[in-house]
Amino acid sequence: MTSPLVKIESHPQSAKRLIGINYEQFIRLVALAEQRHKQKQTEIEKNKVRIIASGGGRKPKMSPKEGICLCLVYLRKKNQLLIF
Repeated sequence: MTSPLVKIESHPQSAKRLIGINYEQFIRLVALAEQRHKQKQTEIEKNKVRIIASGGGRKPKMSPKEGICLCLVYLRKKNQLLIF
């Protein structure tokens, strides 16, 4: 099974059907989410006492763009089930 993000990026016109918003809105949403995430991380880093060096730990398996796409697909499918 292919990722919904791969389908959306290869066929941007199908974004509305898969996630409920068009491709341009999705790209803007991802940019805003990444910006907000960076702001929150800088706020957290100001007050954090480090035991492990910065950059240590497990790397995420999913990019923020993939995570947002999967959340939108999930919410769209869940909403469709509630309607019927």
